[in-house]
Amino acid sequence: MALTTLWDLGDRARDLKAHYTDEGIMPRALTLEALWNDEWTSVFFISGHPLVTAFMFGLNAVISLSLLVGFWSRASCFLAYVFVLSMQDRNMFVGHSGDILHRVALLIGALLPLGDCYSVDAALKLRSRGDKPSDGKPTSPSPLHFDAASAALMMQVLAVYYTAYYHKFGDEWNDTGTATWLALQIDFLRRGPWGDWILAMPRLCRFLTNAVHDWQLMGNYFFFLPVFTGPAKVFGVVGFVAMHAGLGWCLRLGQFSWVTCSAVLGLLPAFFWDEIVFNRFVKCRSRTNFTIYYDADCESCHTIACLVHTFLMLPESKITPLRRSCGGPYVTVRDHRNCELHNAAAVVAIFGASPVLFPLVAAARRCQEPIDVLLAVALAHADDSPPLPAPDGAAADRSGEHTIDIGKPAARPAERRGASKRRPRPPMRGRRIVQRVFRAAAWLCVQAFAVFILYIIFTWNGANLGWYPQGPVQSARWAVRMLHLDQMWGVFAPRPPKWYFWFIMESTLDNGTRVELFNNGGFMTGVPSPWVGTAKPPEVWRAFKNHRWFKYWENGYLDWEPESVRFNMRMALGRWLCREYNRANRGDQRLWSFRIHLFGEEADLATMDGFNRKSTGSRVLWE
Repeated sequence: MALTTLWDLGDRARDLKAHYTDEGIMPRALTLEALWNDEWTSVFFISGHPLVTAFMFGLNAVISLSLLVGFWSRASCFLAYVFVLSMQDRNMFVGHSGDILHRVALLIGALLPLGDCYSVDAALKLRSRGDKPSDGKPTSPSPLHFDAASAALMMQVLAVYYTAYYHKFGDEWNDTGTATWLALQIDFLRRGPWGDWILAMPRLCRFLTNAVHDWQLMGNYFFFLPVFTGPAKVFGVVGFVAMHAGLGWCLRLGQFSWVTCSAVLGLLPAFFWDEIVFNRFVKCRSRTNFTIYYDADCESCHTIACLVHTFLMLPESKITPLRRSCGGPYVTVRDHRNCELHNAAAVVAIFGASPVLFPLVAAARRCQEPIDVLLAVALAHADDSPPLPAPDGAAADRSGEHTIDIGKPAARPAERRGASKRRPRPPMRGRRIVQRVFRAAAWLCVQAFAVFILYIIFTWNGANLGWYPQGPVQSARWAVRMLHLDQMWGVFAPRPPKWYFWFIMESTLDNGTRVELFNNGGFMTGVPSPWVGTAKPPEVWRAFKNHRWFKYWENGYLDWEPESVRFNMRMALGRWLCREYNRANRGDQRLWSFRIHLFGEEADLATMDGFNRKSTGSRVLWE
C-alpha cells in the first residue's frame, strides 16, 4: 500500500496546481459548494497556495516512505490514510472507485501488525530483545495472525467483487456477453495494441465477459474452502491479480488496477510465505549457517546488523557481538563454509546469501575497493574487533579467506561496565502490571474498532444490494461519512456505457487566428493545434492527458447538478484555462475567446463494428 500511495502521489502531482489549489479548476470555495459534507475534513483546506499544497504532497510522500520501510508502521499507515483521504476530499471529481479501496485498506492496515516482519520496527525489536551471543538466533513473530482487523481486510476486498457481480445485472453481462466489447469502445479507455486486437474479435470479447463476470463470484469461494486452505487462497489471489493485470493491459484505468492488486496481495496466506517463498527460495544451507558479527561497543553497528538481517531476508542467520581492536575490519561475517570474511568480502558474502541481492553478487565483486572506502568512511567511529570464534575449534586457510581458533564472544556492554557486579534492581511489578493493562486495553479498542468496520462493510454493501435496506444504524452514519467508509462497487455496472464523448475547444487568439486547444492536450500545455474544423481527433486519449482529467470531464463538467454549481465549475475551468494559456503565450498569441463543443457517439450493436460508430450530434457547453 505504501508503493500504491507513492504512485498515486506521483500521478496526482503532475496536476497539483490545476486540481488542488485555488488557482486551479477547483478552488476551495467551489469544492465546499459542490461536494462538501459537514462530517468531512481535509488538511488540504489549510491553504490553497501552490507552495503549501506542494508541502502537503511532500509530507505525504515522507509518511509513505516511512510506511514502506516499516518505521512506526501503524502510525505511518494511519497518517498516510489521513493524508490520502484529505487529498481525495480536496477534489473528488478526479476520483475513481480505486480511491475508495485505497483509503479503506489504509485505515484497516493501521490496525494490523504491519511492522512485525521485514521492517525497521522488526529490526529495532530484534535489537531491543538483546539476542544472546551464545546462539544468536532471534525469535520471530508467529507467521499466523488472525483478529477482527485481518477479517475486516479480507471481507472488504472480497466485498468489492461479490457486490460488483450482483450490480452487473444488465443483459450485456448475463445474456449477450457484449460488456467487454462495449468497454473497449471507449476511445480514452482502450489501450492499444492489445485493446484494438481484442475489440476486433467479438467472440473473444464474449469469452472475456463471461470469465470476468463469473470469476468475480466464484473467486470468493476459494478463500473459504475447508480443505486445501493455503493452496486455495493462493489460487484465488493469483486469479484476481491476473484479472486486474489483464484489465490494466487493455484499458486505461489509472490507479485502479494497481490499488486492487496491492489490496488482494494482502490476502496471501502463511502457506505462500512459508512453503513457497521461504522453504523453496529463501531457506538453504548458505543462509541458515551464516553469522553476522557486530561491534559490541557500537550500538549503531548492532542496529545495522539487525537491519541487514531483517531487510535482506536472512531469517535463520545468527547475529553475534564481538569486540574489535584498533585496525580491525569494519564488517565481519562467517559463511556456511566456516570462512571468516571481512569488509568488502563480507559484503559480497551477504549479497550472495541474500535471496534479494544475490543477482548483484558479480557487480559487488567488481566494486570491492569502493565498498572498502565507503565502509571506512561510514564506520570510522567504531572500535575494532578481536579474532572470531570458530564454532568447532578448527582453523582453515583458503585463498583470500581465513578462520581462526575458537574463542568466546564478547561480553555484552552492560556486563563489561560492571553491571553484573552491582546489585540488581528489584522487579518493578507495579509498572509491568500497568503496562500490561494498558496494552490489553489498547488491543481491545483496536478490535472493537475493527468490528465496527466489519459491521459497516456488511451493512453498507448489503444496503447497496437491497438485502439490508436500512443500512447502518442512524447514529453511526456520521462516523461512516467522516471516515469515508461509504462505498459502492459498480464499475461498468449494470452495463458499460454505449455513449462516448469528446470535446473540441474552438478558440480565437488576440491576432484573430482560430486554433483548437483540446486536441493533443493544448489547453494544458499551452501549445495550440491548427483549426481544422470539428472533426474527431485521431487519438482522443491524448487530449484528456490522463485518467484524472478524464474523470473530471466525466464526473463533473458534463451535467453536474444543480445548475448553479455546474456554471461555477465551468467558469473556474475557463479562468484557469485563460490564466495558464496566457502565462505561456505573450503578445498577440494570447487567448481572446474560446468555445467548448461536446460531441457524442453511440456503439452500433447491430454490426458489432468496433471502429465505426453512430454520431449522436453535438452541443455547445460553454462560450
